[in-house]
Amino acid sequence: MRNFRKKTIKLQVKKRSGDLEAFDPHKLQSSFFAAGLENREEVAGLVQKLVAWIQETAKDGSIETQAMWTKVSEMLKEIDPQAAERYESFRRESIIGLK
Repeated sequence: MRNFRKKTIKLQVKKRSGDLEAFDPHKLQSSFFAAGLENREEVAGLVQKLVAWIQETAKDGSIETQAMWTKVSEMLKEIDPQAAERYESFRRESIIGLK
């Protein structure tokens, strides 16, 4: 499995609350596995693509959680619609839990 080093990615994630958190690509990896993807190389490739997208998209070194969620969902829909549904279901539960 590919190694994602935090120190090479100096980004922050802007949470719904407005708080900033250090970007952690391992959280993305965990999201793909939790959605039901099992192939480690496939997940590593998706994380790499997503990290590249985040680096291009981030404004002032940060990206909003919602933007990442949307992109992950789009990527999952392309490769595994059932995984996308599981991911979106988890996302909905997370949002309800934050209210």
